[in-house]
Amino acid sequence: MEEAWDALTGFESRDLISRYFKKHHGIEANAGKVQEIAASFRLGREYFKSASTSNIAVKPLLLYYGVLSLSRALILIFSPNLREDALKPSHGLGVKNWPSALASKDFASLQIVIQNGTFSELLTAVDNKTYFRAKSNKVDWRISYLQPSKGQTFNFYALSAGFPDLKRELQLWSNNAYVHAEVSDIDRNHEGNMVITSYLRGDIENDISALFPNCTIHHEPGSVKIAATISGDTNPLRLVPSWEGGMSFASIGDVNIVPPFEHSENVCEIGQYFASAYIMGMMVRYYPTHWVALSRTEKGDAVYPLMLKLVKQIEYYFPRIVIDHLDYPYDFEIEQVKKLIAEEGLNEGKNLKE
Repeated sequence: MEEAWDALTGFESRDLISRYFKKHHGIEANAGKVQEIAASFRLGREYFKSASTSNIAVKPLLLYYGVLSLSRALILIFSPNLREDALKPSHGLGVKNWPSALASKDFASLQIVIQNGTFSELLTAVDNKTYFRAKSNKVDWRISYLQPSKGQTFNFYALSAGFPDLKRELQLWSNNAYVHAEVSDIDRNHEGNMVITSYLRGDIENDISALFPNCTIHHEPGSVKIAATISGDTNPLRLVPSWEGGMSFASIGDVNIVPPFEHSENVCEIGQYFASAYIMGMMVRYYPTHWVALSRTEKGDAVYPLMLKLVKQIEYYFPRIVIDHLDYPYDFEIEQVKKLIAEEGLNEGKNLKE
């Protein structure tokens, strides 16, 4: 994690922020804008630093404030005309049923609702995009989803299912099999449609139904291999990263398919981490009795191992994911744009991020 923070320290420098801004937006950032960006990065670092030495009783809240600060930094640096005083002062998420879910210890049913605020601003700033290391330790692929709308919802279990590295903890908590597919190949057919080949490990027919909505499926009876063809520009699959070697960005990454949200557009990786940090941070802040009870071997504590590991994931991965977004454009993105320019005659001056 130190390597990630060493890289992010550059975004506390006036000269380096100004250089980055000029390179990516083609305009000069004024001194006030640069100071706002640097302040958010600095606050994020200090919150994460405090969290690293804090007790688990308060750690999730400090991490959430760190996530919030880094998210605001990304929003500001990716939005050339947006200033700090124009950012919405709200989180951008809410929970519909805190009292009933906590009273029944039914954490899976926590209903997270999308609102106006930092969460939506973040997804807009990053184009609701996930970067992947697909069978590689380097970023080599990406996918974007439609922007979710205000009022759309997803529950805490569906959110947690977006972290394949928590498979063991998810299964222990829910007492159910973890439904997912491991992607082995991503390609285009002769019609230009995306074809994703993957392998299933559970109940084949049920998993196909859960994982591949609105896709054309090719599946040989008795085989665990699935080829899903996606027609059109909208991707209905929920694709999420995982790591073969555990918590290390030097490890080889994988692409997984998990069930999509039922009542919301899918959310990119950085959005999933933001929402997870929000849930645990708000639980610590507003419902500390319930949070502390999870660590005291009381009835209904099966979710605690998952939450502990999720806290570790946020602490380790979130700063690195911020860097992944800051490091755009990648070579494969530049090549994609060149191809579009060649095929469709697009204006070469068009903003690459668009």
